[in-house]
Amino acid sequence: MTRCRCKACVDKDAVKEAAWKLTHKAIAGGLLTRGPCEECGKTPAEGHHDDYEKPLSVRWLCRLHHKGHHAAQRRAKAAAAS
Repeated sequence: MTRCRCKACVDKDAVKEAAWKLTHKAIAGGLLTRGPCEECGKTPAEGHHDDYEKPLSVRWLCRLHHKGHHAAQRRAKAAAAS
């Protein structure tokens, strides 16, 4: 699948990338600490941003729950569009 390169998508990608970079810097600097998955308690957990405009507001989810969360978001978006 090719990525959309329109200005809106490129700008959105830039905001996402900036949030990821700030999150990694905060972890490296000790400002943020990785937590266990908020669903099952597993470690390691991945950071999930509900709002990329708040880069230090991170939810910790294991890979399984992170993928499941995004799948649920896609299903909800598709249902809303139909």
